[in-house]
Amino acid sequence: MKRRSLSIPGFSHGAPVPSGCMKNGIVVTGGLSGKDPVTGDMPASLDEQCRNVFQHMRAVMAAAGGSIDDIVKVEVWLLNLSDKAALNREWVAMFPDPEARPTRHAFSGAGDFDPDVKIVCNLMAVLD
Repeated sequence: MKRRSLSIPGFSHGAPVPSGCMKNGIVVTGGLSGKDPVTGDMPASLDEQCRNVFQHMRAVMAAAGGSIDDIVKVEVWLLNLSDKAALNREWVAMFPDPEARPTRHAFSGAGDFDPDVKIVCNLMAVLD
């Protein structure tokens, strides 16, 4: 199977890089930020950015022909690692069954973030 780029409405990196990529049933993304998919603006609050990140995750999985049930790992970078409450609210809403959640690793730091970015994530999924 040929590698296939995945694009999602309302989200781009501003570089010649797709939102995600799929090959042989494996889906991976680049950094998904909390950019608003309608306006293209970066919301000021971490809560809004988290909601948008999780919306982008759903959109990538739909573009791949899968669902959030196919996600096996999520990596998250938070501007402040102590701000996990907003992340955890969206996490539990998306993955309510504690026996069927993907793994997650959260990192701290904003090394390469744009100034208004408070959260970025990437994911790996395996489609049946």
